[in-house]
Amino acid sequence: MSVDNRKRMIEWIHSHDRDPEAFFNAILALLDFAGDEDLIEPGRIGEGNWFSSIDAVILEGIHDGFAFSRGRTGAMYTDLRGGAEAWQRFFEARQTDPGNTDLARSLWGRAEQKTTNFAHQLVGKGSEREEIFLEYGNT
Repeated sequence: MSVDNRKRMIEWIHSHDRDPEAFFNAILALLDFAGDEDLIEPGRIGEGNWFSSIDAVILEGIHDGFAFSRGRTGAMYTDLRGGAEAWQRFFEARQTDPGNTDLARSLWGRAEQKTTNFAHQLVGKGSEREEIFLEYGNT
């Protein structure tokens, strides 16, 4: 999936989540950076570069969690080691208690970490530079 397609997916979710705190702006900014640095290589997970594959798995978790929160089933990675379900809890909390930013931040952090951990397990270790990026991005 290209950078533009990844951004369109996040923008669509963002628009349907009624996201006044703009949680998804950070992802859009990261995608802008990735596009500027040619870090996204469309293709199958594991066939492109490390960053592109990690990002694709995380976005899949967000997509699946959003779909689950809207009652849809049949997502590609229904197990995601709990990541999709963690994103589902984030989106459901946004629907039922949209003003509770503290809860949303906590649920966002858990979901992001679960999908990142799963992506790392699925894709494997990156270079030392990539591993540092992943470590600092999840602190």
